[in-house]
Amino acid sequence: MTKNPFDQFTKQVFQAFLKPYGEVKTNFEVPGEPRFIDILFTPSQDVSYIPVSMGLMRHMAAKPCLIEPFRNQPKSSEIRSCQQKLLYVQADFVLQAKRDEETIPDEELPLL
Repeated sequence: MTKNPFDQFTKQVFQAFLKPYGEVKTNFEVPGEPRFIDILFTPSQDVSYIPVSMGLMRHMAAKPCLIEPFRNQPKSSEIRSCQQKLLYVQADFVLQAKRDEETIPDEELPLL
């Protein structure tokens, strides 16, 4: 559900950069009111091979993360919406860990 060309372009760029290092999901749906996460990235088991030349992207790809690119500075309401999506995904990670009878440290939860 792409609203504009910039949105589609940024999803393609992040997918191209991050795909070799883990799983990239675009338009990941959040339950409840129809909302989508632009990019949900989950790194492969071994992320130590991500090249230093990737700069900030290398740090972002070191752990699961939500990526919500904006063309212009986001409004407060847009930031809150992104935070809600993040809380949902973090809760989902914790729930999945409980199902697997494991615990997940806060440091391993996805970031925004």
